[in-house]
Amino acid sequence: RGRYSKTPELQDLFTQDGNPERMATGEFRFSPEVRWNLSTKSYFKPFVAAGAELTQHFGLPSAPTRAVQPTLTFGTRAGYGYEVAYTRLFADRLGSSKLKGDRVGASYSFKLAGSLHLKFGAEADYVSYRACSNLACDDYREYDYTVRPFVAISFY
Repeated sequence: RGRYSKTPELQDLFTQDGNPERMATGEFRFSPEVRWNLSTKSYFKPFVAAGAELTQHFGLPSAPTRAVQPTLTFGTRAGYGYEVAYTRLFADRLGSSKLKGDRVGASYSFKLAGSLHLKFGAEADYVSYRACSNLACDDYREYDYTVRPFVAISFY
């Protein structure tokens, strides 16, 4: 999955407080994952997924501009279209922000045609990170949360 926004969710992820020269003008997030369904016949269909999440900020004059976090997800589908999941976002492996956190989500999907499904729901993130610009990082960790609705097209 992926998304682009002209307003980054975490405005100061790559900008230390009080630094007007480093203002991100956009954000791209890309989250590939591999999912293993543990059951497909029962009413509850648990799954485990592993992947990574890439966060790229645009418009910054110098590094850092991106973070990569490994992810591990546990969830279940109930009935045909309901799904709930918990995702652990492990510490950033690319930069010095050490962005990490937790995500919970719930969604409902319904079949449009063949294997094409429309999925809608909401996700909430609770993350912590060290705001960094160039090689300097804040000594303390910032804590932030975001809640976002989504609509997606899925193939399964």
